Amino acid sequence: SGSEVEEITVTAQKVEESSLDVPMGLTALSGAQLESHQSYRLEDFVGNVPGLNISETQGAQLAIRGIVSSSASINAPVATYIDETPLVGVGAFSGGNANTPNLDTFDLNRVEVLKGPQGTLYGANALGGLLKYVTNAPDPSGFDARVQGGVSTVAHSDDTGHALHGMINVPLTQDLAIRAVGYDNLYPGYIDDPA
Repeated sequence: SGSEVEEITVTAQKVEESSLDVPMGLTALSGAQLESHQSYRLEDFVGNVPGLNISETQGAQLAIRGIVSSSASINAPVATYIDETPLVGVGAFSGGNANTPNLDTFDLNRVEVLKGPQGTLYGANALGGLLKYVTNAPDPSGFDARVQGGVSTVAHSDDTGHALHGMINVPLTQDLAIRAVGYDNLYPGYIDDPA
C-alpha cells in the first residue's frame, strides 16, 4: 500500500549488485542504519546480524554460525576486510586467531557480513565467513565536511566519556579527491583498576 523496500547494493562477489541477486547468506547494514542506532563499534552492531557472535575469551574473536577457532589455531575463522584489503594477522605469532579489528563505523557506506565459506573470492582465512567494512569513496564533485560529537557518563564513575567524529572531502581536480575520516572515543567505566 505505497510502502517500498529500499534496494541495497553490495559488493559480496567483488562487483556491485543488488543484495537480492547474491546467492549466499548475506547481511548488509547501511551507514545510515549504523548512524541512526549510534552503532560505532563492533559490539554495537554485532547483535543486529543473525548468526554473528563475538567472543572475548582470548581476545575479540568473531564467529559466524558457530564456527570458531581454538587457541592453537593460527588464523581467525572470520576474515575482516576494509573494501578489498584484508585485515588479518598471518602466522603463528601474529595473534590473528583472536584479534578482530574493531573499527569505528562513522562515515561508512555499509557493513557487509557474508556467511559460510568465502575462500573462493576471499582466501583461506574466510572459512566461517567475512566481515567487510565498505567505505565511502572520495567525491570529486564538491567539498563536504561533517563533525559529530557527544558526551556520556556512567553511574558511579569519576570519568566523563566523549565521542568526536569528523569527515572532510576535498576535491583536487575534476577526477580526483581526498576523503579523510577521524575519531576519538572515551568510554567511561565504573571499576577502578589501580594497575
